[in-house]
Amino acid sequence: MITWALLAFQFTFPIAVWFNRTKLPFMAFGGLFHLGTALWMGIPEMAFAFIACYAIWLDEGEADALRLRTLSRSV
Repeated sequence: MITWALLAFQFTFPIAVWFNRTKLPFMAFGGLFHLGTALWMGIPEMAFAFIACYAIWLDEGEADALRLRTLSRSV
């Protein structure tokens, strides 16, 4: 059942990221999925590469908010 759910997610992700209502939830779930892949399958390079590619789907306001949130935590 989980396999089918992940396949459905992967098939709908390219469509979901075009809509503001579904973009962030799908990206958050995808990030968690890839982090799980990094931990349990032992391939962190692939997981972090895919997570980094999610940045192309962020609009300017979302990217700025993420950048500010990241910078404020590092100070």
